[in-house]
Amino acid sequence: MNMEKQIKRHTIRTMIYYALTVPTVCYFVTSKKFRGGPCTPGLDALSFVFAGAMSASLTIYNLIIAGIRKKEYLIPAAIHLFALLIWYYFLHRV
Repeated sequence: MNMEKQIKRHTIRTMIYYALTVPTVCYFVTSKKFRGGPCTPGLDALSFVFAGAMSASLTIYNLIIAGIRKKEYLIPAAIHLFALLIWYYFLHRV
């Protein structure tokens, strides 16, 4: 498989991940039936924290793989980093 196909494949996988994750987290955060109480976090808070943790871990993973052997992971790493920055922004706005 040539380099362009691999870059495209990894980028599409990353975009599909965020196309599924962002609407799911938005649904949990905006829906009233997933709210937690003052002592127990609900699915709204847990999904938001989990999405941020996954973005951070996928960013680190893609940067390590890109640095070690495969440059086709740079674009997905940039996408994950961008999503992580957006998550960080929303975390500090709330």
